[in-house]
Amino acid sequence: KKIIVTSEILFEVLDVFGKRIRTTKRWWKHIIEEKHRDVEGKVELVQKTIRLPDEIRQSKKKAYIYLYYRNWEEFWMCAVVRRLNGDGFLMTVYITSKTKKRGKLIWQKAKNK
Repeated sequence: KKIIVTSEILFEVLDVFGKRIRTTKRWWKHIIEEKHRDVEGKVELVQKTIRLPDEIRQSKKKAYIYLYYRNWEEFWMCAVVRRLNGDGFLMTVYITSKTKKRGKLIWQKAKNK
């Protein structure tokens, strides 16, 4: 059986549900060159957004798409993840001024009292 590796893994992290979320070097390059140049150099923030989000929403249109949001004081980061068969793959990531309230809230960080 021949295994063909098309692109090296850039990172793989566990989310709050214990699901593995990964992306490849090639896909990250696509994100920062073709989609969202403003996230270049923010790989560690993306990983932390997935590992320790403030909230996670499930897409209204596609149940296998999850949006991981984390606030970084001056901005929110949203990591969009496709989860199929238990594991996930980073589809895209972007910086925004606020979270989108569409979709089902499926997890939220406990608020400090």
